[in-house]
This record gives sequence, C-alpha cells and structure tokens, in this order.
Amino acid sequence: MARKPIEIFSISFLDLISGALGAVILLFIIVPKLDNETRQELEALNNVNVELSELENILEQAKNSIPKEIYEEIQNQIQSLEDAVSKLNDEVNELQDQLLKANQKIEQLEAQIQNQQQQIESMTQEIEQLREQLSQCKANMEKIEAEGRFAVITMSWNTIGDDVDLHIIDPSGAEFYYEKPTISGRPGELTRDDVKGPGVEVWQTSSLQTGTYKIKANLYKSESGKYPNVQFWVYYRNGNKSLNKTLYTVRNIIQVVNLVVDSEGNVTFN
Repeated sequence: MARKPIEIFSISFLDLISGALGAVILLFIIVPKLDNETRQELEALNNVNVELSELENILEQAKNSIPKEIYEEIQNQIQSLEDAVSKLNDEVNELQDQLLKANQKIEQLEAQIQNQQQQIESMTQEIEQLREQLSQCKANMEKIEAEGRFAVITMSWNTIGDDVDLHIIDPSGAEFYYEKPTISGRPGELTRDDVKGPGVEVWQTSSLQTGTYKIKANLYKSESGKYPNVQFWVYYRNGNKSLNKTLYTVRNIIQVVNLVVDSEGNVTFN
C-alpha cells in the first residue's frame, strides 16, 4: 500500500502568509502622502519595507515546501507591494521637495515685503522732509514778495534714485545750475540741489530782471529705470504757475518754459 504524501505546506502556513500580506497591504494603504507628521509616515514606510523583507525570508525558507505555482504567485504579490512602496517613497520625496521650494519661496516673499516696508518708511521720511522744505520755501517766498520783484522756481520728482538738475538762464545769458549756484554780478541763486530722488531743486531771486528767463531740466542720472515726471512751480509777484514735464533721455537738457518779465515786473510765460 502506497504511503500518503506528507504536505509540509499546509492551510495554516497559507493563513500565516495571507495574514502577513494583509497587514502589509493595510499598512501601505493608510500611509498618507504628506502632512505635518511626515517623520512618522516615513517610519511607517520603513516598517513596510521590513515586513516585506521578512516575508521574502519566510518565503525563501519555505520555497522547497510550497508548490511552484503558489510560490510564484506569492513572490509576484510581494514584488507588486515592493513596487508600490517604492513608488510611494518617490511621491513622498517629490512632495518634500515641493514643500522645501514652497518654504524657500515664502522666505523670499517675506524678505521682499520687509524690503518694501523699509522703502516705504524711507520715502515717508523723505516726503515729510520735502513738506518741511516746501514750507520753508513758502516762508522765503512771502519774505521776498514783500521786498518787490521776485521769483521762486521749484522743481520736484519722485522716482527713486534719479538725479534731475534744474537749469535757469537769465536775460543776460548767465546759466545757474549745480556747478554754478551763484554767479557774480547776477541776481539769483540755486538754493537747493538734491542728487537722489525723490528730490527737490529751488532757484530764487529777489530782483527779477526785465527780459526772458529760460527754465530747463536735465535728467543727469537714472537709477529707477523709469521716466521721471517732473513738476515745476513758479511763484512770482502777481501769481504762480505749475508745469509738468516727463524726461525721457539721460543728460539731455530740455526746454520747459520761458518766463518773460516786462518793464513793470509783470510775469508771463511762453
């Protein structure tokens, strides 16, 4: 009578393998992709790798006791799990890179905001200083007005870093500008010369001469990369006038307006 074959690979062993595989699959499914507990998630993935490694060891030990088709099926399932875990690891690494880049972008934006705030504070201080200077100019104007024929010409611009120069040519042809704020024998003085915008320049005289004064402007240096819009205010005995001029070319002295004084000291523009 033939002996009945002894089956080492029994139902209990299959239950053990199935249970282990189920635990691995469950652990794989519940691992989130990326949140505030990334370290714990990565540890969970490492545990998955450990479980898979143990399953491979168990399967290798039981290789000779398992029918070939079942062995290959389990081996394929383990390989599928390893591929899935590897893919998940790649996704986690990619999301970590995205998080790192996002944090770097946030830091850059915060630095830009801080820099803008500093610029705003600086410009606010400049504006306050300009207001004080304008107030002083008005006070000077009132003083000169009481003395008779006068003119105060102010030029201002608000582009940051730009240097705009005011040029005044009186009826004799004498030219007042930053290198010649005063000219011997000629009434008038360039009393303010800012070299970095936002800025103001002021020319004034208490003795307007009969004839034509040429008011000109020169964009001496441009750092803002913009075309400065320059505002002029002319104060004189019988009124005041405002003008605007946009400067497009560096170091190109352009004509803004002519101030014409008649024999009685009256002022007109052309």
